[in-house]
Amino acid sequence: MAAVAVNLTGLEVTPSLPSSLLIEIQWIGPTRELIRRSATVKLRAANVEIVHVRTLDTDVSGVAFGVSAIATDLQGGPIDGPVSISLVDIRKDIKQQVERTGHDVLQAVAKEPLNGKVLKTCESSSDKGDECRFQLEDMGRFALESCVEDKDGNRACFRTFLGKNKTEWKENPWGDFIDIKLLRVSDGVVKVGDTVEFQIENIYKDASALVMWGSSLGLDKKVIPLPDKQLASISVPVDETCAAGCSALVHINVPRQEEVDVNPHGIPSTIYYDPAMPRTVTLQEEIRVGQDRIVGVELLFPDLEIPPGEDTPIMAPQDATPISVSVGPCPGAEEPLSCNLSDGEDVEFTVVAVDKAVLELVPYELKDMALDFVFHLALSFDVVSSSEYLHAPGAITALVKRFMKEQEDNPWAVIDNLIHVPGYTPRTGSGPLIVPLSLGSDDEGTNSTGPSAKPRARSFTAPPQNAEPSTPLPSALPEEAIRSQADFTAIPLFTTIGPVKGGFGTVDFTAPDNIGTFVVRAYAGTDKGRFGSTEAEVIVRRRLSLTPSSPRVVRVGDKFEAGVIVTVSGESASDVPVTVDLKIEDGSGDFLSVAGESQMEAVTDVDGQVEVRFVLEALALGEAAIFISADGGKGYKDALRLTVPVLGLQDAVAVATSFAIQATEGEGATAVEGLELPNALPGAGSIELLAGVGRLPAVLGHARQIMEADVKHSCPNDGSLELAHSGVPSVLQMYRLYTPDDGEELDPAAEELVAASEANFSIALANLAVGNLTHDEHGLRWWVACPPQRSKSNPLGRASIHMNAYGVWLAESLGALLQGTKRETFLDGSNTLQMLVDEYWRPALEAQLLSDASEERSGKNPRAIQLSTVALARLALGSAWTAPKGTDPQVVADLSMERLESEFDDLGMEGMAHVALTLLSSEGQDGMELVERAVAAWTSNIRVGARTAYIAACDGCAAPAGLMGNALALLAMTRAGAETGPFGEKLANYVASPPAGKFAYFANYIEKLAVMLALGEYDASRGSTDPDLELDVTSGEVSLLQAEFTSPQSPLAVSTTPWAALTQMPEPLEFSAEGTGEVTVAALLNFVPAEPLLFPSYRGIYVEQAIQLVNASSDFDEPMGAPLAAVPLGSIVIVTVQITAPDSVGATTVRVLMPGGLEPVDPNIAGTSLGVCSFLTSLSFAFDCPDQETLPSAVTFRYDSLSAGTHVLRVRAVAATPGTFGLPPTAAFLNSQPEVMGLSAAGSFEVCSNCEAVARGPAGGPKECPQDCSGSGLCDLDEGTCLCFDGFVGEDCSMLAEA
Repeated sequence: MAAVAVNLTGLEVTPSLPSSLLIEIQWIGPTRELIRRSATVKLRAANVEIVHVRTLDTDVSGVAFGVSAIATDLQGGPIDGPVSISLVDIRKDIKQQVERTGHDVLQAVAKEPLNGKVLKTCESSSDKGDECRFQLEDMGRFALESCVEDKDGNRACFRTFLGKNKTEWKENPWGDFIDIKLLRVSDGVVKVGDTVEFQIENIYKDASALVMWGSSLGLDKKVIPLPDKQLASISVPVDETCAAGCSALVHINVPRQEEVDVNPHGIPSTIYYDPAMPRTVTLQEEIRVGQDRIVGVELLFPDLEIPPGEDTPIMAPQDATPISVSVGPCPGAEEPLSCNLSDGEDVEFTVVAVDKAVLELVPYELKDMALDFVFHLALSFDVVSSSEYLHAPGAITALVKRFMKEQEDNPWAVIDNLIHVPGYTPRTGSGPLIVPLSLGSDDEGTNSTGPSAKPRARSFTAPPQNAEPSTPLPSALPEEAIRSQADFTAIPLFTTIGPVKGGFGTVDFTAPDNIGTFVVRAYAGTDKGRFGSTEAEVIVRRRLSLTPSSPRVVRVGDKFEAGVIVTVSGESASDVPVTVDLKIEDGSGDFLSVAGESQMEAVTDVDGQVEVRFVLEALALGEAAIFISADGGKGYKDALRLTVPVLGLQDAVAVATSFAIQATEGEGATAVEGLELPNALPGAGSIELLAGVGRLPAVLGHARQIMEADVKHSCPNDGSLELAHSGVPSVLQMYRLYTPDDGEELDPAAEELVAASEANFSIALANLAVGNLTHDEHGLRWWVACPPQRSKSNPLGRASIHMNAYGVWLAESLGALLQGTKRETFLDGSNTLQMLVDEYWRPALEAQLLSDASEERSGKNPRAIQLSTVALARLALGSAWTAPKGTDPQVVADLSMERLESEFDDLGMEGMAHVALTLLSSEGQDGMELVERAVAAWTSNIRVGARTAYIAACDGCAAPAGLMGNALALLAMTRAGAETGPFGEKLANYVASPPAGKFAYFANYIEKLAVMLALGEYDASRGSTDPDLELDVTSGEVSLLQAEFTSPQSPLAVSTTPWAALTQMPEPLEFSAEGTGEVTVAALLNFVPAEPLLFPSYRGIYVEQAIQLVNASSDFDEPMGAPLAAVPLGSIVIVTVQITAPDSVGATTVRVLMPGGLEPVDPNIAGTSLGVCSFLTSLSFAFDCPDQETLPSAVTFRYDSLSAGTHVLRVRAVAATPGTFGLPPTAAFLNSQPEVMGLSAAGSFEVCSNCEAVARGPAGGPKECPQDCSGSGLCDLDEGTCLCFDGFVGEDCSMLAEA
């Protein structure tokens, strides 16, 4: 038992009354499990609480209402005696009090009464509203106040503030009817023959009420006059029609009133509300009628005793005891409900025992079965009231004025003809309506703001990992003493008794092997349709029992302590000597060994517990099993078997390189890669080779996306999608898919696409025809409505330069390829597309371009048309196009190629590509300087990431430009024949398979077609659309891969070679390609390092890791202090991981491997806000929030995409096992290219039993390596030096070593 005193007087801010104190406690259990509990404590001035219940909730003066006071203590118990209620006028004194003491005087609860004039005081002794009657005498601020002292003499004053002063009514006029309540005099369940009393505060004259009540069995009604301006009573008799539930409806009819009767003090009202106007009010209430459906159930353990100091019976595992169940009285039931069995009534019991731990993990409350069998025949009334058609005269006048004003402003506008009803509040903006609180003057007020949204966490909970297969027990231990953790019986009892007469039965319960608390539930049902349930608990406990206290995982090289907690129960549990033995199971000695004593003596403490730990050492990978037995004498024994997984110090890593080889005839092209086999765990290393030709799979993927986007080509038709459909066959023909060589068979997937493309092409042409997506004046449109609405849609105001420019360029770029298909559909379609280009799309583009340029020059602020628009238009019109004669010379200059040349550097990436492609399509060499400048700009912004490379969005940017820009740049460089070294092949790889973008929700079909065109032309330039090459990869005399590529459909060639197949000092990899075409090769070394590096490893991602103590004042989710090398046993720590990516990348995984002494806490199971998402959403977009999977060995975070910059992840853990542990490196890697990765520094970490936390030495900043080690070595970021792979030398590993 531990106690902590909380001194509220030390708070910086005194809490307001009433308020609550939230107490959150975390502690470490006996086996170092993290336990968290919270509780709420009410903060009050006294042990009393009062609630004012009013018959009307209104601030309108001159309206009478009743008030009752319900007084209880803070535990909910009633307070005897009447409570006084005072109506206090605070109009004169409240402003001075606020100025003197602040707004705290307006608190709903205080210790001292208000300093105001008491207008009336009344004693309330019940919840009826007719005892204390009040009304506000005029406009102003008032308060209902009740002051009560508790038994200790502490006083508390409870207040309800009423009324508004004239300033407040002026700022917020009276705008709606006063709500009338239907008040039940006495709540609860009634029986047939009773009368239910209701009260209604009637504030009108000459009002009457239609009262209806009943059920599906019948309906009664009556009409009664309501007494003028009084609390009216209405009685409803409960007859047989209400036996299965009843509903009451009161429909009040109010005729037009006199203004002086309803608004005697002249409170201002809105134009939409007239206080004197007639109204109807409908009120409904359900009446619960008791039904004889409940029987009381008792459950007893007659043969079990409750030991002193306990409140629950206890039994030992495998002991048997009877459980008696019976139908007895119904304690707590209300009087109308009978709980006794009738003569001849049979009862059947169902008895279930469930492990309480299961119910805590998956809560399932005891079910009241009677509620499911109670009939609910109460009616639900649908009311249509005439009030819906009654409007204040001001509302109609406002409509007429609004109509006239809108007609004057815009005769063609759609008029708002809504007549606003009472309750409507005009809003002048889109924000919340702020109502100031005035305290007596026209210029005083306060505003308030609402709470902010709380971030949410995402995480995945790992499945249990403790299930073990059946294992034979060693002969050294008695078989009956062993308890297997896997032998977990969650429901040891599920049986039925009966039907029996007399309402009594018994069942035998045999306790299972697993110890703990079990909840026994009994459900009863009779043949008369009555039901009941109850529950009780029983503890299954051994006289001596063992609870495992061991790590859930360890790693090779760890030296740690593991054992058991011995618990002795009974009257003499303390000072019991116990002998504990540990044995390693046969076959586990290779994985785990005892590094100290294997037998220990211990004595239990005053609570009957003692922890016994043995020193163990992890030797090798595997799963070790240990047996621990304990003997306390007097025949008290127990034993258990534990499994301890022994893992490696880190996961497998991948080191890779990739490049392209252009095959040549004759001797063939060769490439050599040096090869060094790192020091890896035995059997953990392999070389994986991947080789492929061309990018046809990516082209087919885009084609499939286009054809599956809208299979039926349904309307409204999408212009960009239909344009893409018309271009797909041309790109597929680049790979000769329509005219394959004799004997060459298409891949089934490619054959399916080829067959579907022809039908889609025909439909696309029909949809692109004039009158559909092509407008006779405005050319190609973005979309067109369905035929019934097409003629009704608003006429186009302008042509789309974007659609017409890309339509012209793509049709002309791809049209010639259709001729090569030798299919009539495509031949005719080619002519149709050219007709649309010549007669509609190009003329529309020219006309709109000239119109926009002229409009820009003739506006209030004359300027040139946007440069990127000119570049896009020129892509379609060509460099030789000139404006018609008579065009304004300034407009001609704005649209000229000379302007594009002079302002070329102001263009973005896509604009430069448009200009470069325009110049490359023109005759002659004019403008090639601009093309070279564009290629130079793109090449300088290329950022390489292993097998891919992209062009950045700007100089120094760490994010790629758009996919369209990268694709057009690749196309321009291909057509220019630019020498880009390895970048061209890597750029093509990126265009073929870019990472998924954060906001890539809407398909861009023109972009997809442009990507297909760029990939097709690049492959054609490298001979990969019609390859014929052989690839041979060797390491000395060892052949690693032989592959032949004779078609763009040739599949990837993959081979995996274990290191054991190579020589001890392997020779470099030699790649030989002979024939025609370009082959792309990727070589990966996959291995688990034998000795993790003690410095961070950077191969595209920088990873850092620190372990710190948790800051208990931060909701236990923030670290504090320096990074630590050792922590005390039982500490709560935060493992902070910081990853830095220089570029925006795609799907990324971060694996935080846990050292053996730390157990991670799942943020969901812990019931805490600690989760990576709750931390990240406070700093950045939710898109940066990864999924989290928590396992004992590792916490894995998975990003859909990772933006450039630094990201912080946090894992809370408990120092659960003492010992010295290897600190494994945290790894971060790209899912698609695992060789783009980073590792934090490895090391060691200690959890000590009796010590203080020890800080780790300060880490220096990362140092850059020369040329990033040229991709041929590892960078030591601590020293800034390269560790070159075998076969490479030099400071930057760029030179080949001498043979």
